[in-house]
Amino acid sequence: MKLHKLSVSENKMRGSIPVVIGNLSSLVSLYLRANQLTRAIPSVLGRLEILDLGFDSLNDHIQYEVCQLRNLIQVDLSNNRFSGPIPYALGNLTRLQHLSLGNNTLSSSIPENLFNLTSLVSLILAFNFLDSIPVGALGDMKPLKLLGSIKYSVLRQHVECFWSASNAFLP
Repeated sequence: MKLHKLSVSENKMRGSIPVVIGNLSSLVSLYLRANQLTRAIPSVLGRLEILDLGFDSLNDHIQYEVCQLRNLIQVDLSNNRFSGPIPYALGNLTRLQHLSLGNNTLSSSIPENLFNLTSLVSLILAFNFLDSIPVGALGDMKPLKLLGSIKYSVLRQHVECFWSASNAFLP
């Protein structure tokens, strides 16, 4: 039997994401939402299409290992404690359709290549400390149906930008 979906959300798991999850070679959906995970996203989850780590306690920066998971279609890293810039390499996930990074402490500018992802239909960046949207990026968002609410501040001014759509982000 091959395991395709693993959901252990809301189980009060603590510490690192267990490395043994990487041994599940057929795993395509991993839901570890609303635990108390703080460290290490395994890099050996190559077939993964859905990664849900929302509402955990992951901190520091978004790990490069996430950017190595080339089959990802849906990523939820919202409501954690990620800081620093959004990795430019996320824009290399060409199959990505849904990306939620809201409610962290991400800073710097939004990588321009995120707006070039032709499969992307929802991008949630609300409640971070992002300081700019690439010039011309909003005009290039034709396939993007939901950007959500971006609240960002520029050093000299505070700007609020809102975009909305009728569809929801995650099931």
